[in-house]
Amino acid sequence: MQSTKPLTSADNFPAWRQSGLRYYSYRFRLRELFGHRVQKVSIDAGFTCPNVDGTVAKGGCTFCDNRSFSPSRRLPRADIRGQIDQSLARMRVRYSDCEHFLAYFQPATNTYAPVDRLRALYEQALDHPQVVGLAIGTRPDCVPDEVIALLNEFGERTYLSVEYGMQTIHDRSLDWMNRGCHHDSMIDAMRRSAGCKFEISAHAILGLPGESHDDMLATARELAKLDVDGVKLHNLYCVKNTKLADQVAAGEVTLMGQEDYVKTVVDFMELLPPTMVIERISGDAPPDYFIGPEWCLNKGAVKREIDAEFERRDTWQGKYCNSTLRVESDTKQAASTPIPTEPTTVASDRTTRPAFQTFDPKAETHRTERKLPHWFQPGVAVFVTFRTIDSMPREVVERWQSELREWLTRNKLNPKVASDLSLLRDVPAALAKEFRRLRDRLWHYSLDECHGACVLRRPELAQIVGNSMKHFDNDRYDLDSFVVMPNHVHVLLQFRPPHTLAKQTSSWLRFTARQINASLSQHGAFWQAEPFDHLVRSPEQFEYLQNYIEENPSKANLAPGEYLYWKRSSE
Repeated sequence: MQSTKPLTSADNFPAWRQSGLRYYSYRFRLRELFGHRVQKVSIDAGFTCPNVDGTVAKGGCTFCDNRSFSPSRRLPRADIRGQIDQSLARMRVRYSDCEHFLAYFQPATNTYAPVDRLRALYEQALDHPQVVGLAIGTRPDCVPDEVIALLNEFGERTYLSVEYGMQTIHDRSLDWMNRGCHHDSMIDAMRRSAGCKFEISAHAILGLPGESHDDMLATARELAKLDVDGVKLHNLYCVKNTKLADQVAAGEVTLMGQEDYVKTVVDFMELLPPTMVIERISGDAPPDYFIGPEWCLNKGAVKREIDAEFERRDTWQGKYCNSTLRVESDTKQAASTPIPTEPTTVASDRTTRPAFQTFDPKAETHRTERKLPHWFQPGVAVFVTFRTIDSMPREVVERWQSELREWLTRNKLNPKVASDLSLLRDVPAALAKEFRRLRDRLWHYSLDECHGACVLRRPELAQIVGNSMKHFDNDRYDLDSFVVMPNHVHVLLQFRPPHTLAKQTSSWLRFTARQINASLSQHGAFWQAEPFDHLVRSPEQFEYLQNYIEENPSKANLAPGEYLYWKRSSE
């Protein structure tokens, strides 16, 4: 929208604001990138979705009929070149000045196939002389590592935008829509896409049943944290022959009104970074498929109302965006009570609380792998677990691996995956994710059973570990909290550059092993050589891990004096 009054006198605003726009429109972005008009042409490659074919669910998304939003699925399907030519013939009537196009793999899940098939389809689209790039719509749970590697390869050759169908951050809403995955799939996809040569955009739906205004704005804040390159926004609308159509007809679901949507979408964009491209601000469907709400059929009118709301408030995209996570002066944090309360087992320091930050998918990430993968990003909060050498006896490992083999067999998968995680690359993404969740649950449950000698139950030995971790606090790193359990340790902290996780964990393990072995008059390995670590993805996950550390002793049924818990004061 062209503003009738200046947004500010500052000279260092993004180009879109200097041009008088209130948000970073996709049209503006493409002209910046290519120097002329570029439009998308829809392609139907014949894919399905994992919540349609039964892999993670059946019936597809509650609101979805692919024909209602994709022109390519409403027509007899030609080959890729033929579809592009058909689309260009139609588009010349409306966009006579446009000579270059993005081939848009739109309906269904366009990475849900073997890599060789995907490569061939993408190549066919790029072979068209008027195609200058690709846009690929998919689900965040359908981009295994080999697909991301393929996408990165194409991103190095041409413009590529990968659209992840996030929809919302609220798992209850994803369950309502029969998505078959949760928000952790989006976080995982962003983690594994970090540093790749393609742009990432996210779909978000406003007006989902049961979501409050605050719930929708929480999705905006998470998008800002994830730092996607672009976002597509639209209201929940209803088309025929869907479960949603039945729910609307029965009065079970009420669709969002235009006034509420306009105000919400402006509130939403105020929270998004000014560098994030707004690829869409509303959605509709052909009248033959459409049920409601009627107002979204007039996309021009919706845009004018959104523009007018920006103008009325004299606001803009990013006005209230704050991309730095700061975990401090939190009501929950200030009100929390250590467990247990005895001073011999709980410590707390009243030092200035640092600004803990979450994983940045765009920043440099150091990756290494031994038996476990290790990700490290300077200045980002990380959760670390290390355990004693005898904490997981062979019979315990065999017990939970047997449960894993039974699960794999039930799902008609290779039971060897239970003991060789490298074989997970051959497992469908959704099942691999479910397997990891089950494995993590069994592993942590077994750890909390406190197997082995559990010598860290002795306060003087637990204190050796606690003192070692606190020694370089506020110097090499900033601690948030830790707990020393009888046979393992959890710690939540953030490293200060140039110090690294790998060096520091090695130092902790060597020093404490020598001290504890000397106290016990014994020799040999004390710790399992390789710790587990996890970069924190969001403020919500940071809070979850704080609570996990605090509650771990009670979940393991430990008595006061059998563990050491420490946290940094909120003051």
